[in-house]
Amino acid sequence: MKKHGGFLDTVVVFFMLFFFSAAQAAYSQAQLDIVGQVQGNGSAQMKTFSGKWIGVSDKIYPVAGGSVLRTRKGGMTITFKNGARIELGSNSQVAVGGAGGNYSVSVQRGTMAYDVPQAARLSINTVNSKMTADPFSKGFVGQGKKTYIKSIAGSLAVYDPNGLNPVFMRTGQTVLVSHGGEAYSINPSALDESSIEAAISKDPAPGGSSGGGSTILLIAGGVAAAAGVGVALGSGGGGGGGGGNGDPNVSPSQP
Repeated sequence: MKKHGGFLDTVVVFFMLFFFSAAQAAYSQAQLDIVGQVQGNGSAQMKTFSGKWIGVSDKIYPVAGGSVLRTRKGGMTITFKNGARIELGSNSQVAVGGAGGNYSVSVQRGTMAYDVPQAARLSINTVNSKMTADPFSKGFVGQGKKTYIKSIAGSLAVYDPNGLNPVFMRTGQTVLVSHGGEAYSINPSALDESSIEAAISKDPAPGGSSGGGSTILLIAGGVAAAAGVGVALGSGGGGGGGGGNGDPNVSPSQP
């Protein structure tokens, strides 16, 4: 009996060491995948790898590449490690991705404002378009059955879903992007941000979601694990500056 007991003890220790090593590897990998941080209000949520939506309101949480985030009532601010920032309106959903300063956001539904600082760049995808927002640019994107894009400041290159047929928007321009079958069109629009929000609320994206990738951030017990498929990154875009500020307020525990 003692012999068998010693063997079982050895097996238990082996599996404990294996689990510890695997957790350490997952944590290291997830650290590499962190693209920024999020803070929401109201019913802001982020999806875990298990498919569960968890609240991310009133505190700052880290965001891994491939994460899906949404709002119902309330809003959300996501700040990437290169300083680019996006703000979601109510009833909105996005997926985020990228690495090394080249970050992307896929707008699945609702409305989103963006602000890209010096030396940064941000790829912004919708079901109808791919965009590259240059440094010092600000804009507004709405995604329902149609896509609305407004350049508030700076330049914005807008492409069709295949990365072709570029249209270069300047400050103050607003366009409506749509497609029927294989046809793609981008037309001037007189809508401002509030009008875009009203149009999206009356004509939301079919099924409440389109495009983007899957799921995924779980931070539990000091071990972070990322899983699932990532978002489709936008068309090229040079490296953004910076590498994060190591904000000490980021929570190390599951929200």
